Amino acid sequence: MGWSFHTEDISRLSSGPLLGEMIEHMKSYKKAKAKDSINKAYLYSAHDTTVTGLLSVLGLFDGHSPPYSSAVLVELYSSDTPG
Repeated sequence: MGWSFHTEDISRLSSGPLLGEMIEHMKSYKKAKAKDSINKAYLYSAHDTTVTGLLSVLGLFDGHSPPYSSAVLVELYSSDTPG
């Protein structure tokens, strides 16, 4: 079974809420003054269509549905060097 996520609009509609929530969690962590008092990890469980949409909106979708038990890991990176 294949899903069509070839347009930017479809990708945004399918993964916008999930990606938006992930970004908000990252922003909250960045703004938190007491890093020990905020969650440092979030785990999401999703169907293949949601994972496909997320991969598509990130520009990583290869045209094939992800296999069962696939994982996508996103990490917030911090550096002391500006830029």
